[in-house]
Parts: sequence; C-alpha cells; structure tokens
Amino acid sequence: MEATCRISLPVRALCALLVFLWMFGFYQSKMGVPLTPPNPTRYIAEASQSLWITGTLKVARYEAVYNNLLDRSRSAPEAFFWQDVFAVGVDGSLWPLRGISMAILAAPFWGVAGELGLWLFNVVSVVLVLVCYYKLSRQIASPVAALAATATVLLGTSLIYGTYGFSHG
Repeated sequence: MEATCRISLPVRALCALLVFLWMFGFYQSKMGVPLTPPNPTRYIAEASQSLWITGTLKVARYEAVYNNLLDRSRSAPEAFFWQDVFAVGVDGSLWPLRGISMAILAAPFWGVAGELGLWLFNVVSVVLVLVCYYKLSRQIASPVAALAATATVLLGTSLIYGTYGFSHG
C-alpha cells in the first residue's frame, strides 16, 4: 500500500511560508536589524503601546518632540523644521500622523508579546495578503500557477522585508 500525503498543496505552501518567514526573521535579528527601527515605524509602535497601556493613541513622547521643534523654530526663525510623525488635533492634542489602523490592530500583539508581537503582527499581515493574493489568483489560474504567482509577489518584490520588524510600508 502506497502512503499519500492528504495535506493540500496550498496548506503545505502556507506552512513552508511560515517556516521561511520565521527563518528570515531569525536571520535578520542575528544580523542586528532592530525590530522597531528609529524611523516613523517606531512612533507607530509607540502608539500601539500607548493604546494598550493607556487606552489612547496619544503618545507622551510626542509632546517632547513638538516642544523641541517649537523651541528650535523660535531660536532660528529662518530655518525650516519638519516632522512627519504626528499631527496637531483641533484641540491642540497630538495624534499619530499615519499608521493609525496599524497601531490599533497591532496593539493586542504588543500587549501579549511586546516587540516580538509587533514582528508577529507583520508576519500575520503579510501571510493574510499572500493568502488573499493566492485566492484571487486561483480564480483565474491553476493551483500551481497561482502558487507560483504568489511566490513571485513574495520573493520578487520588497514585501518580504515588511515581514521583519514593524513596518508601516
């Protein structure tokens, strides 16, 4: 009697994808790439943390950045100081400029696993995008062709780099 694998090709591919993304994340961490790089994604991560801890997207650090920029602007009126992290609300409060939905969706992941949770959030997001892409491709192509197209999207674009760390791109 011949043994056959009863697990479908898409399920096997999804499992292989998860293993691959875990290995990619492990490699990136060993190379010293930070989970939350010091760019706007760090502020989105802070908004997730703030939402989990205080229940609001208002990040306390925004005030310090805002006041620093005001002081620098007053001391050098001819200079131009710019930031793209937060916006001033109607009442003068500071809110995240971008990534609000991401901060809201990632908050439970941060609450459960900290910065590692933000990485898991990105992996889950990319896997959901790829599953949707596969399902859409499957409507017009064979399973193997849809899987090849999905693999091309993952490996042929910069999408894979969004799986490590916490990315707003």
